[in-house]
Amino acid sequence: MKNDFDSLLNFDFISLSDAKATLSHQLRKTKQKRIAITQHGHPEAVLLSYQDFLALVSQISPKASSSEVIDFIQWDRERKNRAEVSRAISAYFDPAKLSRKGQKPYKKKRVHEYD
Repeated sequence: MKNDFDSLLNFDFISLSDAKATLSHQLRKTKQKRIAITQHGHPEAVLLSYQDFLALVSQISPKASSSEVIDFIQWDRERKNRAEVSRAISAYFDPAKLSRKGQKPYKKKRVHEYD
């Protein structure tokens, strides 16, 4: 696909119900075309390949470089570190003291599930 802005304006229009019924097929089509999803005859959303999305973002914001884009593999590798930070933050709080006066019973129950 061309990476110029004009090529990003070429869309196939499909209804929301068709998009729901054929999502896998529509995802495969994004390699050749962009898809505009309509609701009640009006375009509401766009489905395009990730590479086309990156090309669009780089044209809109020239400052955005590929080094600023987070790679999924890198993000996945850092999962352990994120979990450790989350546990460390949780260790500072006592869930029993988190309930508030007048708190709804279902919320209080959810808070105390972490005791």
